[in-house]
Amino acid sequence: MAKIFLLLTFSWGVLTSSNEKMQYHRSLHANGALASEGWLCKSLKTAYWKIYDTKGQLVSEGHFKDNEKQGHWYYRQNEKRLLKEGQYNKGLKEKWWVF
Repeated sequence: MAKIFLLLTFSWGVLTSSNEKMQYHRSLHANGALASEGWLCKSLKTAYWKIYDTKGQLVSEGHFKDNEKQGHWYYRQNEKRLLKEGQYNKGLKEKWWVF
C-alpha cells in the first residue's frame, strides 16, 4: 500500500533548548486521510504526536524522543473512548498501564 507524505514547514520554525530547528510534519494514508502529525528534529520524531486510522479518526497520542515512544501515551477507539493509557521509556512499556 503506497503512502503519501506531506511535509509542512513553518517559516518561523521552532527551536529546541539546544537551538535545533523542529519542523511540523503531517503524513497521509493512501486514501488521503490524515495518518499522523507531530514534530521532527533532525528527521526523528520528537515531542507530541497524534496517530490516526484510515478514516482519519484519532487512535493514539503521546510523546516521542529520538523516534521512540517516551512518557505518557493514550490509545483510543472512535476518537473519544479511551482504551488504555500508560508509560513508555525509550520505546518500551514500563511502570503502570490502565486498560
